Amino acid sequence: MPAGGAGLDYLLYTPFRYPPYIGSRFRAPHDRGVWYGARAVRSSCAELGYWRWRFVTDSHGLTRLHGVAHTVFQAIAAGRTIDLRREPFNRDARDWSHPSDYGPCQALARLAREADVRIVRYPSVRDPEHGECAAVLDLRAFAGCGAVRERQTWFLTVDRQRASWVRATPAATAGSAEAYEFVFSAAS
Repeated sequence: MPAGGAGLDYLLYTPFRYPPYIGSRFRAPHDRGVWYGARAVRSSCAELGYWRWRFVTDSHGLTRLHGVAHTVFQAIAAGRTIDLRREPFNRDARDWSHPSDYGPCQALARLAREADVRIVRYPSVRDPEHGECAAVLDLRAFAGCGAVRERQTWFLTVDRQRASWVRATPAATAGSAEAYEFVFSAAS
């Protein structure tokens, strides 16, 4: 259990439990944890779907992941926030949205932590609609905000071209299932 995680749902504190061996957009190797989320389910699906697609394409001999269940949930975070979509940060939008060079984002996250910024808002790089995402840099941002709510089960299928998501629905509404599909390429 990471410091500050007591009383929180495991879905909130898990990203803060383990040291990363590789970096992510706002977390360099050996940095403290980062929890990633999005305002819309679509943007979350695009972001996570991309990384599962990369896993498939980077794995020798693996061509597909079949219908893996994922929990999609709502959570609230609060604290000092910067928004990369607004002035003065939007002047460097190319740095924040580069598909593979995370150096500028990781450097910004280190400076943000030093200034006690707990949340970075940014546009999704993987969602074609560029929905709003958030990187929670400090687990304390979840304290006092309530628990995880509105859990949904979504199934992710990935092949070498795409990530497809379908929401699990009761049999009575199966004909109206929500679904998203994202086609990726090496340039994504």
